[in-house]
Amino acid sequence: MIVGPFEANPSEGKLSIKSPVGEAVVGKRKRNQITVKMPSGGERRYRITEITVAPDRALTLDRAVKDYLAAERARNAKTKSNAEEAQRDSRAIEEDIRLREERRRLYVQAARQELRRFVRTIGPEKTVGQLNAPDVADYVEGEVRKGGDFEARLRPVKEFLTHLGMNG
Repeated sequence: MIVGPFEANPSEGKLSIKSPVGEAVVGKRKRNQITVKMPSGGERRYRITEITVAPDRALTLDRAVKDYLAAERARNAKTKSNAEEAQRDSRAIEEDIRLREERRRLYVQAARQELRRFVRTIGPEKTVGQLNAPDVADYVEGEVRKGGDFEARLRPVKEFLTHLGMNG
């Protein structure tokens, strides 16, 4: 069973997604064979006999983005609370905070648009567990072809994918 890094327990048959075997099975299907280079040297071959998606991994990309944005809003609310406390201290700090909040608001607006575009491109009905590297690579390639500051446009998608990796 492939699990998140914090759930891993090889003696219980729970291998980390970050392990050589875990990384090798990502994006594979039932009956695929994989070859894994072992840390101790040599290679091992495995055949995937069964794939079962944990209930939280059956989450659609659309829902996952909404959950991610909700978590970001909660984090921003905490930051805003700290900012309001600092506001009382100085007018200069107040103006700095206002500018930061405005930049953050614009970033969040652009991030939401980019994440919506990502979900539309990948497919909103696709589950998080079905998300695979070739789909993401195709999306990134399309954004690079558009030119401009594609790194800035892709930053929210990268943050979202990192969020998924840490929480699943």
